[in-house]
Amino acid sequence: MEPTILRLPERRVGQAVDVLIRAFRDDPVVTFFLDNPSRRTMAFRAFFGNIVRGHLRFAHVYAALVENQVAGVAVWRPPEAGGDTLRDRVRTLSTHLFVRSLFPRTAGDLFRGLRQPLRFIRKRLIGIYFSWASTSPCKAGGSVRSSLHRYSS
Repeated sequence: MEPTILRLPERRVGQAVDVLIRAFRDDPVVTFFLDNPSRRTMAFRAFFGNIVRGHLRFAHVYAALVENQVAGVAVWRPPEAGGDTLRDRVRTLSTHLFVRSLFPRTAGDLFRGLRQPLRFIRKRLIGIYFSWASTSPCKAGGSVRSSLHRYSS
């Protein structure tokens, strides 16, 4: 079944976050730093929720719907969008503090590790870059990924 691609409505943010949680749940790098599965789910909900909500204002958060369920998510920001607003920075700080409270010894290293590649990408790529793109592993058919990529390119 070919997915339907649309801009993510705010009412579906939770479903999009769930897709990202499932997609990254067993990532070996993340599980090294966030080693407790139940706390990792809480951290992911805050982290990915921050990313999705922070990018909605750019109108470039896309969902792939299969049988009326979010099966894939693409989040990106046009380079001309500018920096984060004060609201974005406060929400991100709150998210980082929450994740650090769950993983006080390791979350800082993870955030530092994520920050460096994103800075490199933002400074060197011309055009639009992806922040996060993912499909649900249970529905990770090539058609979902390729449809998201075609629609958001």
